[in-house]
Amino acid sequence: MVHESVFRTQDLPAADRFEAWIQRMGRTHAPMRLSSERAADYDGSQRAILLGDVTVWPATFDPLVFHRTPRLIRASDPELYHLSLLLKGEGAASWGSSRQAVYTMNDFHISTSSRPFEIHTGADPVTIVGVEIPAPRCRCPAGTPTR
Repeated sequence: MVHESVFRTQDLPAADRFEAWIQRMGRTHAPMRLSSERAADYDGSQRAILLGDVTVWPATFDPLVFHRTPRLIRASDPELYHLSLLLKGEGAASWGSSRQAVYTMNDFHISTSSRPFEIHTGADPVTIVGVEIPAPRCRCPAGTPTR
């Protein structure tokens, strides 16, 4: 069964928008610590399309920093792979001190909820299409690195 929902921070009072976006991202992907220089009047929109245990979510949102920490992983790990296609904007991700990647329009990004990461979007809003896939559905060969 397909279920869809739409969330827009602009439907809320400005003071509630960023916290609501944090909660939405935590339910859509995995609990994260988020920060933004625009937190006082945050603008984000997301359409979540539930396809069984896979979620597809087109979204546009203000600049943001995503932190998935070891502590958050220990507290809650939904064991998901996240794949996103960056349609507008730019970003950079790091996994530990030695692994980094820069993303521009039409680049794919992949991460897992089971490993720490930090993602910074650029100075302008970004538009992505994200997909959340339960890790057990993906049969990666032993030793395959995941970010």
